[in-house]
Amino acid sequence: MPKVVATSDDGMAYLQTDLGDLSLYDRLVSCRTTGHYDEEACHLLEETTRQLAAMQIRGDEGLDYDNICYPASPFDKLVALPRFSFKAPRTTLLVTVYSFSYRMGIPDDPSGNGGGFVFDCRSIHNPGRYPQYATLTGLDEPVIHFLKEKGEITPFIEHAGALVDEAVKKYVKRGFTHLQVAFGCTGGQHRLVYAAQALAISLHEKYPEIEVQLIHREQHITTTYPSRKAQ
Repeated sequence: MPKVVATSDDGMAYLQTDLGDLSLYDRLVSCRTTGHYDEEACHLLEETTRQLAAMQIRGDEGLDYDNICYPASPFDKLVALPRFSFKAPRTTLLVTVYSFSYRMGIPDDPSGNGGGFVFDCRSIHNPGRYPQYATLTGLDEPVIHFLKEKGEITPFIEHAGALVDEAVKKYVKRGFTHLQVAFGCTGGQHRLVYAAQALAISLHEKYPEIEVQLIHREQHITTTYPSRKAQ
């Protein structure tokens, strides 16, 4: 690394030592070709490394990292992408069951497989139309009773469950690791919450070898039912 021996008063000009045309890179390439790293090359490498460390320390002085560094929030989003994940690959099937509002959009599939089943619950009699259920969800007993007695929810879940059952059996047999199922309606509060909850519990009880993750997105509730195969 050249040494600056003099600088003009205005800082616009300086004199430095002349190290010649041979760079460290050239010297190391030459040594690699011959297979021999002589004492001079090793000394040059050590001195360059020492000078680089000193330059880094000096260059750090007075810098405002709040203005020049990559903002934390976008960086965190980048490193959270699957391509940056170094986790061990899954060996069991994970079935993710969502409840969601169509107003907020169909859930993305973070596994990269492009999603799976999406069931539209808007044809089912909606308890949200009645004031006594307005503040409740599909996890509350009065809403559950309404859906079972007046909402035609039971055959809907049975038909949806039959389709998902066939997929789960084949996914397990073929060694697939991700399946996504989503139940949607208008508000994301009553019908779909009950349907997603019922399907997730059913899958967990039927298939001990799989993991089920239940996400009531609009209610901000997530429950994981782990695989029971090793238990």
